[in-house]
Amino acid sequence: MDAVVSNITNGFLNDILKAIASRDELANYQNIILPELLAAVAKYCAFKDSILERFKSQPTRTDTICKCEHDVFMTRLNEQELALKECVRLNQATTERLDNYLVEDTPNIRMNIVDSIIQEKTVEEEVESDAKAEEQEARVDEQEEEAEEEAEEEEVQVDEQEEEAEAEAQVDEQEAQEEAEAEEEAEAQEEAEAEEEEAQEEAEAEAEEQEAQVNEQEEEAQEEAEAEEEEAEEEEEAQEEAEEQEQDISEEEIEVDEEVEEYTYKGKKYYVTNTTSGKIYACTVDDDIGDQVGIFNNGKPIFS
Repeated sequence: MDAVVSNITNGFLNDILKAIASRDELANYQNIILPELLAAVAKYCAFKDSILERFKSQPTRTDTICKCEHDVFMTRLNEQELALKECVRLNQATTERLDNYLVEDTPNIRMNIVDSIIQEKTVEEEVESDAKAEEQEARVDEQEEEAEEEAEEEEVQVDEQEEEAEAEAQVDEQEAQEEAEAEEEAEAQEEAEAEEEEAQEEAEAEAEEQEAQVNEQEEEAQEEAEAEEEEAEEEEEAQEEAEEQEQDISEEEIEVDEEVEEYTYKGKKYYVTNTTSGKIYACTVDDDIGDQVGIFNNGKPIFS
């Protein structure tokens, strides 16, 4: 950009010098060079507008850098506009000074005067422009460094935020995993407790069943014992009765020996005391008197 502006400025000044050198009369200078000077000013203004449009259409540049370059360019544009205005002033001054040398008809002297004026002013402007440009470039460099530092700080902050987010994500994942493990352990513990409770209930049911069986067996045993005891008592009573009967029979035998007689009933032999109301005794194989088996009731035998 500096080269373009410098080329335009130098070309503009060269055009002025060539026009002055090719015309020896003041009238030609006023009629030709001044319009060319104005045309160069218009050309410069158009160039300025085109450069501004180019700055607006640079999306790849950052806002900070683009603004810095825009400020530098605007400063130089203002400087060049001042230089052009100074050229116009020099044109007027040169015209006045050339008027003083017209009578001598010394074109070379006129050229030397113009050259000295233009060169002197150009050197001053170049020095000032270079100083301002260097200062502005230093500012731009400083702003670029600040922008880079800010970008680096932002990048560091972004990295830190990403690391924090990643750490938080890891913590959340670990907490979720711990919660899942805790839930699994709780479920396993609940299942174990349920199984233990079920086993305990089964054990209690078995114990109750066994106890019921034991109670039933005890009751049966008790009933059996009572039955046996009753049987024993009955046997004992029967034995006592048998003993009593034997004793009675023995006593009766003693009496029967004197009173019994043979009695046949339905082809079977018995012994009786009498056939009206007496007792009926069985007849043993040995034809002895056996047990009492009946009695007579009004002459009718009744067997027990």
